[in-house]
Amino acid sequence: MDVRTFFDNCAWRRIVLKIHSYMKKTVKKSIHKEPNIQEDIRQLGVMVEANNDKINLVIEGHRGLEKKIDANQKEFREFEKGTNYKFDVMLQEFIDFRKETNYKFDVMLQEFIDFRKETGYKFETVLDELHLIRNELKEKISRDEFLLLEKRVAHLEKTRK
Repeated sequence: MDVRTFFDNCAWRRIVLKIHSYMKKTVKKSIHKEPNIQEDIRQLGVMVEANNDKINLVIEGHRGLEKKIDANQKEFREFEKGTNYKFDVMLQEFIDFRKETNYKFDVMLQEFIDFRKETGYKFETVLDELHLIRNELKEKISRDEFLLLEKRVAHLEKTRK
């Protein structure tokens, strides 16, 4: 892209046109005032060339920045693809982990229910046995009663002798 094409495609064109019209007016005024028009035209040409060189540098810098931006965009797209893939893998691993965990919790819940049923049955059995033992103990005499009975028998045996 040369300077002329660059100016045709951007806002710089308006600025250059304003400078050009200003310079024309200045040159016309200087023609009437000063007889040294050739010198003014030469200075104007030098200024235009200097500005063209500076604009060319800006254009080259702009091209370099465009290349860097394109490279960064490409690099970002590749990074984004890699990151999306990693997130997809992590999501799938999380889904698998969740399924496995839910299965394990279901198994543990079933084992707990079975354990509770078994424990309930055992407690009922223990309660029934305790009830039987309690009834059997009611039918028997206590230690205190047994000691009193022993003393009475001992006393009776002494008195008989």
